[in-house]
Amino acid sequence: MVLEMFDFRRFLVVNTNLSLRVTLIVLRVYVWNFFGAIVQSCNFTFTRFVMNFRDYSCANSCFVNVLAEVRNEGVLVQSKDGDDNKTFYELLNHGFSFKDGRARIVANSLRTLALPVAAARFVWMMSGNNRAADIAFYEPRVLAFSDDGIIVPGSSYGARMLQSSPGVDQLSGVIQRIKNQPSSTRRAAITIYLPYDAVRESSDIPCAFGMVYHPRSEKLHSTIFMRSNNAVSLLPFNLFEFSGIIYLTEQATRIEN
Repeated sequence: MVLEMFDFRRFLVVNTNLSLRVTLIVLRVYVWNFFGAIVQSCNFTFTRFVMNFRDYSCANSCFVNVLAEVRNEGVLVQSKDGDDNKTFYELLNHGFSFKDGRARIVANSLRTLALPVAAARFVWMMSGNNRAADIAFYEPRVLAFSDDGIIVPGSSYGARMLQSSPGVDQLSGVIQRIKNQPSSTRRAAITIYLPYDAVRESSDIPCAFGMVYHPRSEKLHSTIFMRSNNAVSLLPFNLFEFSGIIYLTEQATRIEN
């Protein structure tokens, strides 16, 4: 609909034919009325999406403030799904950014990032590895998320980005697209969550959906989409890892982050 509205307005600027303009307006109203009829025929409430978005200077500030926001603004959720009885605070539709991508280390009185583990996770990821034993040497808890004790099926983001299927290196493809259109591309995207993740039963479903890059005005704007994130234990690692990937992309394309 956004694309339709954009094309619609641009078309009206160029064309002055009144009958054609009226036709387009009627078509647009018809589309929206048809969509409204579909919504009314379904038994659910249509709610406007609202994103809570905050800006921070660095990863450390981001971590501290996100924890406070989840605690103060989040909703207490009691999970009663089978044997998985958990209580946690949840803050939906939350987003944030931090300006200095190089200031990626969380270190404060609440939590200090374990740098050897973070570095090992990053190297493991960028090698396209999904073997559980290789990363378990540094992070033994990962074995609990392996279904067969051999591979990490979901959290192996590097394997999904660099070799989701034979010969498919999404990161290289993104870098090339940015080089080809260094000021306007909208196609520089990486998918991590794959269609079969929606149906497979596993102890490890990826928390990240993917990444999108927008090179604009000699700046590389990068966005990460997550379906879920443990703000206490995993956010510091995710900030370190994804900002590292963005930095590598920046260096490969020579666009400032």
